[in-house]
Amino acid sequence: MSYAMALAKEDQATLVQKQKEAVKRELAHVIQIRVPAALNEIQRLLNDALSILSGSAEVGSNSKSTSAATLAITSPTNDAIKGFLTINGTSLVKGDLTIKFNHYNRGNLYKVTVNTSRPHNLLQLQLAKNCIIAATGTVEDSSFPCLDRCHLMLVFKRLNEQILRASRILQTPSDDHLFPLRESDPKMFAPDLPEDLIVEFHISGGASLVSDTIQRLSEDDGV
Repeated sequence: MSYAMALAKEDQATLVQKQKEAVKRELAHVIQIRVPAALNEIQRLLNDALSILSGSAEVGSNSKSTSAATLAITSPTNDAIKGFLTINGTSLVKGDLTIKFNHYNRGNLYKVTVNTSRPHNLLQLQLAKNCIIAATGTVEDSSFPCLDRCHLMLVFKRLNEQILRASRILQTPSDDHLFPLRESDPKMFAPDLPEDLIVEFHISGGASLVSDTIQRLSEDDGV
């Protein structure tokens, strides 16, 4: 092997080594600087979501509290259901509904109020909150400086799964959580609902809408 070829081979090996060292430094920078910053931002967003889903004790005692969300309610298919609902955390704490069917209650409006002494827990929000709590724990467990690239990849994979699970829960309710597999609490309203009338609430479209379903249990004049 000529001297020139040997020198070229040595230069190539040196270049490869320098590239490896540069990649190693960049990876260390990502793990030590950029990843912690990203995790801190994720933690902040998760804490914000958890704060919203935890609600506030002020709601109910302070009429001017802004910790709860008040939503106008209409039926997506007709004008049979109107009113408003107030959600605090994962619970339905206030609300007034007017229900009108042509063949129910002689076509007269049926008015009900959410029983404020018996808050109704919205299961989808509770399940989503559980996912957020789990994701928060995942971020906290990733704060150890000894975590390497493989462990961090597992952390982000787990975070992605937990957040996507919360999102899917809020997109549409599971059939297992709806009538007739699961019955709503008739005592959540004042006055109590008639036996042939069921009102249930669920989250649709990523928590952007609280919709309700009313079902007539009598065989004639189905709704």
